[in-house]
Amino acid sequence: MNYKSKVVFIGLLLGALLAGCSQNENLSSNTPATEQSQNVNSTNNESEGMTEAEPLSYTAEQKIEIREAAKKAGLDKVYIPTVGLGSDDYMERVEVKDNQVRIVFIRGSITQSKEELRPTNEIASTKKVELSKDGSGEWIAKENEVPYLYFEKDGLYFRMSSAKTFFQAEYERAAASLEPLTVQDTAGTKTTPYAITNSRAISYQTFAEMDAQTDIVVKGTKAGTQEIVLKKEDVDGVVIDNRTLSKFVLSDVFKNNTGHTLSSGETIIVQENAVADSLRVYSTLGYQLMNENEEYLLFLRESLTDSGVYIIRGVVYGKVPAGGEGIQSKGIADEIQFKGDNPTRERLDAIFEDAREVYLN
Repeated sequence: MNYKSKVVFIGLLLGALLAGCSQNENLSSNTPATEQSQNVNSTNNESEGMTEAEPLSYTAEQKIEIREAAKKAGLDKVYIPTVGLGSDDYMERVEVKDNQVRIVFIRGSITQSKEELRPTNEIASTKKVELSKDGSGEWIAKENEVPYLYFEKDGLYFRMSSAKTFFQAEYERAAASLEPLTVQDTAGTKTTPYAITNSRAISYQTFAEMDAQTDIVVKGTKAGTQEIVLKKEDVDGVVIDNRTLSKFVLSDVFKNNTGHTLSSGETIIVQENAVADSLRVYSTLGYQLMNENEEYLLFLRESLTDSGVYIIRGVVYGKVPAGGEGIQSKGIADEIQFKGDNPTRERLDAIFEDAREVYLN
């Protein structure tokens, strides 16, 4: 190619590039603001990266809490999702404000009411979606805010939202899974509502496994509380730390592989991974606080961060009611020692029975 041909070729190439840039600029400048907002929001609705539906389970205490909230809000029925709003989702708490019930999960929240929840102004964009063969909803976004899913079902209005980013398809899937929870009279029940949080903790399959990994095995009774620690996130109120430092009076020391002495009659500080207030218990993995003046067999380790504090092995595994059968306490017939799922409950039954057989019989 001679010099003149090169100049012509370069000129044609530059002209094509400039024309493409001009078209892109014109497309951006001519797109309405609402369409731009919808385009941005819709990218979060794609299923790429979305996890498979994970079933949600609720304890009896959580269902009672939801029913009680619905009664306070004047609702004769309330709906709960049967699949999570995202991966590893679980219910954190229930709130009541006027005639609204707000069920808070770690992946977002669901608000329901007999009255309209849709805003009347300041809407930047909307996008309709099909939730099921029988119903639809719409994504509503205000200016500079995360969009929320809005829909109506059986005379109730729903709003599903989060302050954090999420996959819209997962919210739509959760909305489609809603099932009614009948509101019944729970007057006279003595059950305290539990807000159960998940946490990474050591779990044991057998008593022998737990015993082999435990340096301290003692028996005694809880004699009060030294300190309560309850911390929540400022933005959405998620519990990030829930601990009760309990006083525990030793009656027997069966194993002590530490470098210091533990004696009968001594009072030690045991960390329990739950906190009780006037409304509910904030519990890690379904742990229930020890009953005062009731004997327990504890499998402990020393805290790595708090000097003089002892940690219960596996959160729920290392607290064995000394006078009970399985996880049922004989001391207080209606008080069980664990509020979590059935598979763990069955494993605890076997571990507790073996622990009592080895150390107490």
